Amino acid sequence: MARTTFLAALVVTAVLAGASSGAARPSAQKSPPGSPVFVISGRGWGHGVGMAQWGAQGFAQQGYSYDEILAHYYHGTTLGQASITKVRVFL
Repeated sequence: MARTTFLAALVVTAVLAGASSGAARPSAQKSPPGSPVFVISGRGWGHGVGMAQWGAQGFAQQGYSYDEILAHYYHGTTLGQASITKVRVFL
């Protein structure tokens, strides 16, 4: 009987915790007019996609520059200056 009571209490706690977590989310904010907007979408856990921390460190230890490391991991991209001074990331 005690085990059933414990499991019931655990389920109620989990449900209440899940229901209250939605209220803590900040509302979506829009970018000021004229601000460039970049949307990055993805899925999964990221394995095999993008820059590997240990691999980048290995390249750096072998003398590769940051732009060579970035070019290795992000084919077809170019480095440049951005005209914006503030970047906001919403997760």
